[in-house]
Order: sequence, then C-alpha cells, then structure tokens
Amino acid sequence: MENKRIDLEYPLSAKSRNIVWGLIGNAAGLEKWLADHVVENGQALSFTWGEPWTEQDTKTAHIQEIAKNHYIRLHWDYHEDDTTFWEMRIEKSELTDLLTLHITDYAESDDIDYLHDLWDKNLERLHRVSGIL
Repeated sequence: MENKRIDLEYPLSAKSRNIVWGLIGNAAGLEKWLADHVVENGQALSFTWGEPWTEQDTKTAHIQEIAKNHYIRLHWDYHEDDTTFWEMRIEKSELTDLLTLHITDYAESDDIDYLHDLWDKNLERLHRVSGIL
C-alpha cells in the first residue's frame, strides 16, 4: 500500500527558535515529550516507549537532514520506502511574529487518522512539559 504525505501545523507561543529547537533537535529534548527514552548514536536516534519493567517498543530513525534552529528530517528504519520521512520544521508567522511547528509524516491510507491523533497527543505532551503551545 502506498504511503500518503501528511502535513500538520501547530502554532507555538514561543518566540525563540532556540527554545523550540532544544525540544525537537536533540535526544534530550525529544525524550521530554515524544518517547520515554531517546538515545542518539551518531546520525541515528533510538526511540523507546515503555519502561524496562514493562513491555517496550523501540524504533530507530536516521537523521537525513538537519539545520539547527530550523528543521530535522528523519527516516524510520522499518520503512522500506526511502522517499518517506518525518520532519519537524520551525517557521515564523509573518502575521503574528510567533513560531509554528510544521510536522510532515507519511502513513498508509488506513492509518492517516491514527497518525493525526498521535501527533496531536504528542503536541499536547510538548505543551505540558514546556508550555510553548
């Protein structure tokens, strides 16, 4: 089945790219809201959901492109299609002068609603830990 591109946009209350970048551009920041544990190993990030005493799920994503304070693009190891990626991009609104977080991801047609919900929940966690939404 073919993967469909999904583009999401979340307005942020932060005006500092450095603050947002600290939460999306490195393992320590991502561990605060995206997964229970994130480990950086060169150009790869391993994401683990669950604790050692419970069932765990670990996935690895390779960094395809990165521009500090602007965006990070990753590719999950388990995706066979090399053209799929997931990206978090910080952009500035011309109207409000506030930042927005643009998420690009891919999912099969049957999983699009699930992926929307997953990103919404992830961004809710980001707001709880940082207050930037």
